[in-house]
Amino acid sequence: LMLGWIEEEFGGLAALGAVNRRKAATLYHFLDETPFYRCLAERDSRSVTNVTFTLPSAQAHRQFLDEADKAGFVGLAGHRSTGGCRASLFNGVTQDMVDRLVDFMHDFEQRNRQEQWSFDA
Repeated sequence: LMLGWIEEEFGGLAALGAVNRRKAATLYHFLDETPFYRCLAERDSRSVTNVTFTLPSAQAHRQFLDEADKAGFVGLAGHRSTGGCRASLFNGVTQDMVDRLVDFMHDFEQRNRQEQWSFDA
């Protein structure tokens, strides 16, 4: 059933792989271009499915998750053992959803970058 859905919706596994790489590239590009967020994975070890990042402080992290939740973004809290944030870009997540997340993150940064936050150790 899943392979049939992938064939119908995307045109096959190769096409779905390209869609997923494009979604991840959108988010990683944003993270790489800003000092406000810090990507946790080295460039050669990055996941296409789970994009992990941190914010400058625990306070910024809590505020980000609270505002993200209110904006309809769920599940961004990172894994309990590693912390930070994690955006899961599963097959059902569309490019439009990733674009909306990047827009939200950009807006959050614009409103909060003036704070005197520095990355927690």
